[in-house]
Amino acid sequence: MADRVQLSHSRLQMLARCPKQFEYVYIDGLRRPPDAGLITGRGVDASVNRNLQAKIDGEALPLEQLADVATEAVGQEVAKEGLTLLPEEVALGVAKVVGMAKDRAVRLSGLHARSVAPLISPKVVQRKFEVEIDSDTGPIDFTGYSDVEEVNSHLRDTKTSAKSPGAAAADVSMQLTAYATMKTITDGAPPPMLWLDTLVDSGKSEPKKVIQSTERTMVDMGRYLERTRAGAQLVRAGNFYPTDPSNWWCSKRWCGFFEICPYAQRPIAVVASGATGEAAPHQGEE
Repeated sequence: MADRVQLSHSRLQMLARCPKQFEYVYIDGLRRPPDAGLITGRGVDASVNRNLQAKIDGEALPLEQLADVATEAVGQEVAKEGLTLLPEEVALGVAKVVGMAKDRAVRLSGLHARSVAPLISPKVVQRKFEVEIDSDTGPIDFTGYSDVEEVNSHLRDTKTSAKSPGAAAADVSMQLTAYATMKTITDGAPPPMLWLDTLVDSGKSEPKKVIQSTERTMVDMGRYLERTRAGAQLVRAGNFYPTDPSNWWCSKRWCGFFEICPYAQRPIAVVASGATGEAAPHQGEE
């Protein structure tokens, strides 16, 4: 294992969800094409970023141009990485699913441009953070990008979702904690406020925005650093244990490595044992 461990918030999330999946992706270099939801989010991000950068440069862009940006970004992502169809999307086919993703990206990026962007005074879009974190087992190179930093040093994260976030979504957002931690280390002062801008499109009603504010204390950020150190220690040890197979993400629907993972839970055949009605494992199962 390398002396320096490369981590980011997304890598920490994967480690927390399933270390075995982390091994497949970041150690073995295996990849699974993204699904339509992720592709849609990337299309929205591209449009939102372009609009806010234009606002920094002097004037926000017209909706028609932003729609083109979102549509083009979705197409480029599919061309570059492919697309994983969910079971209910297979009958629709790739072309139809991609078209739906483009439509949704246009709706959500338009929603942001009309009702969220006017509330933002952006200073930097997609600011890159690169920090070195010390730990007992060796240095950690931690990188990440904050979606938007405002002129008042507030940080914002933009999310897309098919349902409204919970009332405490911003308060428990580890992504926002990561942003706050990196900015504090880099700039020497924490952000005064953090914002979670969720763009909701259920497909059953008009899209809507949910804007939530929150703060992070030095204690919160200290805990995040300890989480980072624990993650690095796990990577160095190479102890990529599997997640609990009852977790929703440990399924063929949500994990692209389900079929090759020896720990994935699959149906176990059982036969009746004796007159007690007890079930006994079949074919040597213990």
